[in-house]
Amino acid sequence: MYKISPAYFSDIDLINEYKDLYCLVLWVNCATNKFKGNNCKKLVTSLGSCLSCPKLPNDYSFGGIKFHKEELLFFDYAIKNIYAEIQFRNIDYNDEFSYRICNINDIEQELKDNFYKVDKLNIEMIWDKYIKFYNLKPSEQFKNLKNKYKTINYGDIKYEFDNVNDENSLNIIYEKNLKINSDYFYNSDKILSDYKFSDKKIARITVPDNSKELWQHHKYSIMARDVNLYKSIGREVAVNNSSEYFDELCLILTSQLTYNPKNSGILNSLQHMWGYISEFSNVSKSQVDLLSLKELFLEIQRCVKYSKQEYLYNQIAISELGTWIRKSSVME
Repeated sequence: MYKISPAYFSDIDLINEYKDLYCLVLWVNCATNKFKGNNCKKLVTSLGSCLSCPKLPNDYSFGGIKFHKEELLFFDYAIKNIYAEIQFRNIDYNDEFSYRICNINDIEQELKDNFYKVDKLNIEMIWDKYIKFYNLKPSEQFKNLKNKYKTINYGDIKYEFDNVNDENSLNIIYEKNLKINSDYFYNSDKILSDYKFSDKKIARITVPDNSKELWQHHKYSIMARDVNLYKSIGREVAVNNSSEYFDELCLILTSQLTYNPKNSGILNSLQHMWGYISEFSNVSKSQVDLLSLKELFLEIQRCVKYSKQEYLYNQIAISELGTWIRKSSVME
């Protein structure tokens, strides 16, 4: 699984990553329930719940696939983070700028209904894919995404697509009217309606080119976890924009994101973000202190989408912190 935030994924990739990881969740259910002796009568739709079985060894094999608890726990974090990002992108205010990238409940139900028809080879391929990405450095993962997402300019209009160099990609034909021909995922009308405007990003956050951009995206996520580290990185980024530091910063930030922030840290970060969008909220200043952590977070998300506040919209924290605020499993 990618160590970098799903905020850098296109809508298509975000959904496909979720589908693959959810298939792994269902598959691991079979393995863990085998150890529990339940014969998989009940599906536990969280890897964290699957792996809580005390009898489960750290290394085990099921259906010819070797698993390791540490890797699967990382995937558990990843799928929850992807879910949180999808939820944020799906916030709808019934205006012309709103859209839904998917109905996640329909996706889950479809995968459950067809799970026992899934070829074991597909699961093996998914697992091999994620082990490959899991072992890549974050800076290498950023490079892969940057190479994957391409931009095509024609006249005054910018068209953005993903996978243009992939063997299963869109087949783009250059003609005077920039005719689009595709047998994969989209028809031409769908592509043009989704990506024809120059301010339409292919992902929520553009892949960073340097340490300053990378830090700007992660600021409030780090503030929620370690204020001293937040200040230290801010000072270093101001004077160091080398490629070596970019690699080092990638490792620091992505490892920090896997740590569960304290509620007090999340509140501090949310309060800082609130200052940027409070004027767009119907919640009065006296009522803010009465909101729960989750209520405040959801109100900030709503205001960011409504106000189109670019600075906060480009913060990973605007979806990522929701992974930790939820008390129940995101799959429930």
